[in-house]
Amino acid sequence: MRAYLLSIAGAVILSAVAAALVPEGRMGKFVKGMTRLLVFAVIATPLIGSLSAGEFPFSPGEIGTDAGYLEACLSLARQNSREEIEQYLYETFSLRAKIETEHDGETFRLEKIRATVDDPVIFGQDEHINMISRVEEALEAKYGCPAEVIWTGEG
Repeated sequence: MRAYLLSIAGAVILSAVAAALVPEGRMGKFVKGMTRLLVFAVIATPLIGSLSAGEFPFSPGEIGTDAGYLEACLSLARQNSREEIEQYLYETFSLRAKIETEHDGETFRLEKIRATVDDPVIFGQDEHINMISRVEEALEAKYGCPAEVIWTGEG
């Protein structure tokens, strides 16, 4: 391996010296091209030798997904979505809610929002029904996915 690396280094140095000494013009382009071919030949020689012997010098690796990393990304997307939606509901409607979200496992796209509002102070006895539909419409418009709001009124 050491000899192989030394031969590559020698070919590169020879190529650099030849490129510096040869004048510009047709002859210069020819010499530079030939030195590049020499460097390529030095690099490719072990590969060509092993292929002609029927051996491939590199073992193929397995390509797979990193399931742990993807699961961590999905968990982080869920957490960030929940926090953002909680803040949006509080700032827009002065509501505190427990948020559950569903995400697509491959694209992390938000697919559904479920907000459980346990704030007992929603305007009046039947006013919460109007408020629920307003909150659902606002969530669907902002996040582009179906939203479900459940009012427990338990506080």
